[in-house]
Amino acid sequence: MKFIENTINKLLVEEILAAKDNILKMKTIPSIDLKGYQIYLKEGNRSVFETQYFERRRLLSVMGLSVLIEKNKRDIECLENIIWQVCSEYTWGLPAHLTIKDNTYEKNARYCIDLFSAETAQTLAEFYELYKEVFSTEIKDRIIYEINNRVFTPLLDKKWDFEDKENNWSAVIGSSVGMAAISMLGDNPLRQKQIFQKVDKCLESYLKGFKNDGACVEGVGYWAYGFGYYCYFAEKYKLAFKNNKYLENPLLKSIANFPVGMEIGRGKFVQFADSTIAELPTGLLCYCKKQFSVSLPYTKKVSSLYDNECYRWAELSRNLIWTNSTLNSSDTTFKTKYFEDEQWLIINEENGFLFAAKAGKNNDSHNHNDVGNFVLGFKDELFLIDFGAGQYTKDYFNDEKRYNMLVNRSMGHCVPIINDNEEIFGNYKASNVIINRSKEKVTFSMNLENVYPLITNLISFNREFDIYPHKKFIDIKDNMLFDEKDNKVYQNFVSKIKPITNNNTIKWTGSYGTLTLDNISDLDDVVVLQEKITNHYGTYETIYRTLIRKSFISKTYSSKLTFYIDT
Repeated sequence: MKFIENTINKLLVEEILAAKDNILKMKTIPSIDLKGYQIYLKEGNRSVFETQYFERRRLLSVMGLSVLIEKNKRDIECLENIIWQVCSEYTWGLPAHLTIKDNTYEKNARYCIDLFSAETAQTLAEFYELYKEVFSTEIKDRIIYEINNRVFTPLLDKKWDFEDKENNWSAVIGSSVGMAAISMLGDNPLRQKQIFQKVDKCLESYLKGFKNDGACVEGVGYWAYGFGYYCYFAEKYKLAFKNNKYLENPLLKSIANFPVGMEIGRGKFVQFADSTIAELPTGLLCYCKKQFSVSLPYTKKVSSLYDNECYRWAELSRNLIWTNSTLNSSDTTFKTKYFEDEQWLIINEENGFLFAAKAGKNNDSHNHNDVGNFVLGFKDELFLIDFGAGQYTKDYFNDEKRYNMLVNRSMGHCVPIINDNEEIFGNYKASNVIINRSKEKVTFSMNLENVYPLITNLISFNREFDIYPHKKFIDIKDNMLFDEKDNKVYQNFVSKIKPITNNNTIKWTGSYGTLTLDNISDLDDVVVLQEKITNHYGTYETIYRTLIRKSFISKTYSSKLTFYIDT
């Protein structure tokens, strides 16, 4: 890994060196204390521990990068001191991932291999590989001992659940330990081979999570995480062994092309499931452009040191080394993209019209109950939204409690509430999904009766989106048949913009225009609810749910709602 400063990575270099200077002024390395572990056990709160943990990982990566840039004695000594503290941590994993029994951590929980213990091993192993000529014997010996003791040996001692996960876990852990094995086990080919057998199982599982359309059901942020680590390992393996085997699967090109298909606005992405507002790593994007000949989403500058609060060495170092002038060729791709296997439709029109909708199912990795959900906007702003990921807590990943949270339940998405029932979690999916495209219109329809509980009394529910991108309006047609009389339906629309209701009209006015819904019946009740949601970063945000209620005696419900954008 060779660093060469250029006009593309200059801003990142400046951020790294400025952060390094501040670290060198610190008198002590921030601690990771008992309190964070205990608060997680008692309250399920992850942020106390993780704030301390990721601050230490920030120091580790910044000093590692600074040594890569300018290898001076003071920086090396500081990096060694941080490494020593990391090697003394109780565990490299997060409390949220440790095994718990009788409300305390099990005896061997500290040897848990999770995403972050594997990432830490990869970081230290690559430091060993890069800096062993300048590191002290004590640091080199400690790195070798801790990685073997905490990661390599536990990995080989048993089968781990993550080996079969068809999501980011298998990719990140498999790729991290694979890179660590390349960096450290060149003189032990037998042990290295044993590690690679585990890696192969992990990466095989990861790729099983994709279908031919290459869509990552966890969202664009998790695409960058899982596929990023896959590529970091595959390239390192290729260079180490002159073997391209991890880059030959034709599915990889479809996966690499995923983010440009999800772009909605300039450099922004649809936030289905537990997506966050993603700043994609430019090193990975440039690599995908070179390796797989795919288009890049709109990106005009190198990723910042501060784009990801986890400060992952593998990602940051590749941003520094791999980001190149191909970034200047990136621009917004105007398109209508349909991911056929996952049944996601994304429209990013040159006139600024933005639309996305999904059919799919309610048991994806990082699932939200959101079959039939849609978003609608103009230019870089959405009037109707999918909020994406909430704050990760203990309860957030407990299926019995997860769907009590507005951000995950269907009530927090633009789908109806029917006879006081929401969509349910599980292997429940849309049926009869059809898409038709013409020059002026896109029609996307699906049946949704299977995603609601039986007590809803639905016999059938067809939702049809008729989208007119050039004219900037959509019709939503909902047709329901019930097996009993006396029913009620709440149409439910979610926004960060407070709507104005007047004379059977609802308006959401943003920075670039106004979204209007004006064909509301006099018989419908309209209510706007202000809700507080905790975002992924622990900050409260306000959203507005607009409910259009209709009660009716008959067994049928038919609704056509027209949304149009004025600019």
